[in-house]
Amino acid sequence: MTLGDFAAPEFERRRDLLEKALLQAIAAPEVEAVHKVRTSWRRLEAAVKLLPWLPPKRRWEDFRLRMKSVMQSSAELRDRDNALIRLKGFEPLCLAMEGQRRLWEPEFHRRAEAMFPYSLALRKRFPSEALHDATATAKRIIDDLEIKTAAERSRLGPGSRTEEWHRFRILTKRERYSLEFFSGINDQYANRAEFIKGRQDILGAVEDVVAAERVARAAAPAKRLIREALEFLAVELRQKLEALDVMA
Repeated sequence: MTLGDFAAPEFERRRDLLEKALLQAIAAPEVEAVHKVRTSWRRLEAAVKLLPWLPPKRRWEDFRLRMKSVMQSSAELRDRDNALIRLKGFEPLCLAMEGQRRLWEPEFHRRAEAMFPYSLALRKRFPSEALHDATATAKRIIDDLEIKTAAERSRLGPGSRTEEWHRFRILTKRERYSLEFFSGINDQYANRAEFIKGRQDILGAVEDVVAAERVARAAAPAKRLIREALEFLAVELRQKLEALDVMA
C-alpha cells in the first residue's frame, strides 16, 4: 500500500469526525462535547503535521487559524469544567466559575459556527512522497518521534518545573496521535498508543491542576476568599508532581 492510499481516507475520516464534534458542541456545549472538539482537532492537526501535503496549503492555513480561535474559546470552557470538578466542595467559588463559563458559551458558539464555510478537501494531486511505501514511512516517523520523546524524558526528574513537564506532554501527545494515525498499518502502534495514554493522563492531571488554580483566581481575585481552595490545589499538584518523578 502506498502512503497516499493509506493517508487520504484516514485524513477524511478525521476531518469528518471534527465536523461532527463541532456540530454537537454547537447544539450543546457540554463537558464531553467540548472535549471531543478539542481531541478531534488535535488528531486532524497531527495528521497534517505528519504529512503536510494532504490538504491544499493555503486552505489548510486558513482553516487552522480559525480553529485556533475555536480552541482558545473551548479552552476557557474546558478549564472551568475541570476546575468545577476539582473544586466541587467549594460552593461559592464554583458558582462564580459557573457564571464565567456561561459568559464564554456564546463566544465559543459563534467561533465554532464560523468554521463551516471553511471545509477541508484533499489535494487533487499528491507529491511523489505519496507513492512511498506506507509501512516503511510509518516506521521511520514513529522511530524518530520515540527518540525525541525519550531524549526529552531523560532531561526530567525531581524538581522539574511544570513548564518542563508541559513540553514533555506536548511531545507525548504528538507521539500518541501519530501512533493512532498509523495503527491501521501495525497493531503494535495501537498498543503503544494505549500505553502512552496512561502517561498522558498523569501529565494532563498536572496541567489541569495548574489551570484550575488560574481559573479559581480569576473567579475570586481576593485571595482570602479562595485560600482553602488554593491550598487544596497545592496539595494535589504536589502529589501529581511526585507521581511524575517516578513515572517510567
